[in-house]
This record gives sequence, C-alpha cells and structure tokens, in this order.
Amino acid sequence: MLRSKAILITDPGHAVPVQVNRNGLRAIAFGTGAPDSVSIRYLTASADIKEGDLLVSSGIGAPSRSATRWPGSRVSSTTRTSRSWTSSPHRWPSSATTRKCC
Repeated sequence: MLRSKAILITDPGHAVPVQVNRNGLRAIAFGTGAPDSVSIRYLTASADIKEGDLLVSSGIGAPSRSATRWPGSRVSSTTRTSRSWTSSPHRWPSSATTRKCC
C-alpha cells in the first residue's frame, strides 16, 4: 500500500523558502494556522516587499529544480513592528487550502 503525506503551507509547524517574484528577495514563509494566511518574519527595515507582490517557491532545499518558482501567495498587507529589523507581511495562499478534495 502506498501512502503520502501533505503539509499545507498554512500549517503552523511548517516553513517554506520563498522569493518575491518582482525583485528576487528571499525569505521564509511561516504557517500561521489560519487557513488563509502565512507570514514572513525577520526582514530588514529596508526590505522591498509591497502589497500585491507574488511570493513563489525559491527552490532552496527542493529535491529538484522543478519545485522552483511555484506561486505560493500574494502579499495582502505589511506591518512593521517597533524593531526595525522585523517586518511581518501577511498573505493569503494562491490556492484554495480550504477546498475539499476527492
């Protein structure tokens, strides 16, 4: 019997390397547990990330180059904290994670 396991990008125990499609900025997207958002943490205050930016998989750590540049989510808002080195953009995943399959 064959089995597989899928982890949603929104899973709070999951993180995936991403890249801003517009400028190549690399970051890590962390699951929030909410079915419609992930977050990016630990960006510098000068990081160039804006509402509407498309985040794609960077391919870092992927077993093959075919996993590079898959659309992951679009930035819906950005929030800067009082610490200038941290930026927390919040996004929704590109695909419907709440849709039932099969």
